[in-house]
Amino acid sequence: MKKKIIDLYEDIMVNYFQKKYNKLYYKLYRYSKISYRLEIKYRNKINKCKITKQEKRNIKKYWKKYTKDFKLYAHKFYVDSNGKKDPKFIPDDLYAEYIEQHFNNGKLAPAFSDKNFFDLLLKGFLMPKTYVHYINNTFLDKDYKILTKDEAYKILIDAKEIVVKKSIGTSGGSGVKILDKVNKRIIDQIIEDPNNNNLLFQERIKQYELLNSFSKKSINTIRIYTYWIDNKVYTSNSVLRAGKNNSLTDNASGGGVFFHIDENDNLVKIPRNIDGIIDKKYKFIKELDDNTKLDFMDDVRNYVTDAATRLTHFKIIAWDIAITKEKKPILVEYNVANTIPDINQMFSQPFFGEHTDDILNEVFSNKKNEKDGLFADQYI
Repeated sequence: MKKKIIDLYEDIMVNYFQKKYNKLYYKLYRYSKISYRLEIKYRNKINKCKITKQEKRNIKKYWKKYTKDFKLYAHKFYVDSNGKKDPKFIPDDLYAEYIEQHFNNGKLAPAFSDKNFFDLLLKGFLMPKTYVHYINNTFLDKDYKILTKDEAYKILIDAKEIVVKKSIGTSGGSGVKILDKVNKRIIDQIIEDPNNNNLLFQERIKQYELLNSFSKKSINTIRIYTYWIDNKVYTSNSVLRAGKNNSLTDNASGGGVFFHIDENDNLVKIPRNIDGIIDKKYKFIKELDDNTKLDFMDDVRNYVTDAATRLTHFKIIAWDIAITKEKKPILVEYNVANTIPDINQMFSQPFFGEHTDDILNEVFSNKKNEKDGLFADQYI
C-alpha cells in the first residue's frame, strides 16, 4: 500500500512540474513578442514611419493566410525604411514568439551558449586562441585539462595581452575586458569577484586593416544568419557592426552602429544606430571609397554554413564573425536565443527572401513543436 502511495505521489509531481516547465517557455516567447511590439512602435514614432492604405491591405491579405495574431507595427517600419512595398518583411514580434520558438530549442540554449565550450563544439573552425577556461570556479587549459591556480596564472601572465569575457549569460558585448598588462593582482581581482564563476581568457584578435577604418578599439564584425529549410542551410543578408567613441564592443544595442552590405557585397557607407537613424556624427578613422567591396564575404558565408551543422538543435543562428589581419573569418560569438534579425532586415530585403512562404507555412502549420529538455521524471 505504501509503495502505491509513493508511486501516485511521484506521478502527480512529475506531471505537475513538467507542465509548469513546458509552459514557462511559451510564456517567455509570448512576453518577448509584447516587448518587441512596444519597441517597434517606438521606432515608428521616432522615424515618423508611414504606409498607404493600399499597402496596409496588401500586407494584411498576405499575413492572414498564416496567423490572426498580426499587427502592422513592424511592417510600417520596414516598408517605410526600405522603400520596398513587400509584405514579406518578417515582423519582430511574430519572429520572437513563433519563428524562433519553432526552429530553435530554447530549453538547450543556455548550455550551447556557454562560450567556454565553443572550442569543443566548433573544433576545426578558426576562433581566437584560448589561454585558460575558467568553468564553475575551475581552471582548465585550452585542451580542457585541469590546471592549478599557479599554472593558470603563469599562462595568463606570459600571454601579456588577453581578452576576458564572461562565458554565460551575457549579450551586447557586456562583461568583456581587455588586459594589456596582466599581473597576479589584476587576475586576483577578477577571479575573486563572486559574479565571475565562468570566464574565458583568450587572445585579442588582430583584425583586417580595412575594419580598423571604423574603430580600432572594437572588434568590428559581420552579423550574418544561417537558417534551415528543406534540410539545407542558407545564409541571410549581412551587416557590418562597428564600435564608436572608443567602445570595446561593436554591438548596436550597446551604442555602436551598423552598415548595410548590399547583394553584391558592397558596403553601404551609411552608419545607422539600433533604431535605424543615421548617425551623422560618426567619423571613420580612415575614409573609405563609396564602392568598397567586402571581398571576404564568400569566405564568411562558407564558414557559417559549415559551422551551422554542428548546432542542429538551432535551425536559426546569428553569427558574429570578425576578419583577421590575414583576411580570414574568425568566430567572435554566435547567438541561438533572442536572434531577432532587425538590423539585417532594415534597409534591405525581407529576411528569408524567396524562402519566406516555405518558412511561414512550416511555422504556422505546426505551432506546437515541442522541444526536448528537462524531464521531471529524471528528478522525482
